[in-house]
Amino acid sequence: MATVARGTHHLRVVGYEALLSRASPGVSIASAPFHVGGYGWAIRFFPAGKDATDVGRVAIVVELVSDAPHFAKAWYHLDVEEDPFFDDEDDAEPANPVILGSGMLKRWVFRPESRFIEPKDDCITVCCSVEVRAAESGAALPPPSMPDHLLQFLETKPARDIVFQVEDREFEAHFRVFRVRARSFNVTNFGPLEGDGFRMYCTVDDMKADVFEAIKQFVYTDEMPAEVQDLLGCVSAADKARLRKKVRKVLAAAHRFGLDRLAFMCEKALHQAFYLESMAPLQVLG
Repeated sequence: MATVARGTHHLRVVGYEALLSRASPGVSIASAPFHVGGYGWAIRFFPAGKDATDVGRVAIVVELVSDAPHFAKAWYHLDVEEDPFFDDEDDAEPANPVILGSGMLKRWVFRPESRFIEPKDDCITVCCSVEVRAAESGAALPPPSMPDHLLQFLETKPARDIVFQVEDREFEAHFRVFRVRARSFNVTNFGPLEGDGFRMYCTVDDMKADVFEAIKQFVYTDEMPAEVQDLLGCVSAADKARLRKKVRKVLAAAHRFGLDRLAFMCEKALHQAFYLESMAPLQVLG
């Protein structure tokens, strides 16, 4: 069962008329943070709008100023106490909840001349009511799904627009995925790209095909290659030597493609494997 928390906070804006005439877009007055449902909130008042698209208008924004590690929904109600007709607005109380993330969550924009705001002593008060409904305790944030989606994208054959030629094998992939994920992937490091109007072809020299396969798998999944995992679990001295050699080649390729995370994984695995191997004689003596 979901837990429900409610809270109300006020932001008093002093010098309302002066702010309307002098403020620039993007300049705001912020309330002190307030907490509802374990989350931090703030009201921001932009006398000249939040950005250039709000010229001639006032913007009132509700922001989530804390992290949202758990799944929750929130409802908002904004009110200007000096405007007796504000509650009649259709957008004063949204019918649909907002899934908590971060940043701006509720924004209300209006032209001052179109409202019936009657400042008291050149002050107005913005009232914000928040209701948070969090999932029952124990519910966790779903795991990231981007690696699975990228892997599915890799399997989408019509979208593959680059072919890597490594030794006697060809690997189909997506040029833009490699450009984004592998920061060092460019024509300087990998030779000229050739194309036939539909696909580009890139020859990767000085690299084994099975090493490039590990690179491609990491680009699309961000997961530790099987060779790196196997190095930490193997017992045979011959297997250790073979896997250590393979991981070193993957490490060199990771540096070549600019895959810092993969390089760190390889370095850590090699270090741990060396440590375990050096400790084995001591364990026998013990």
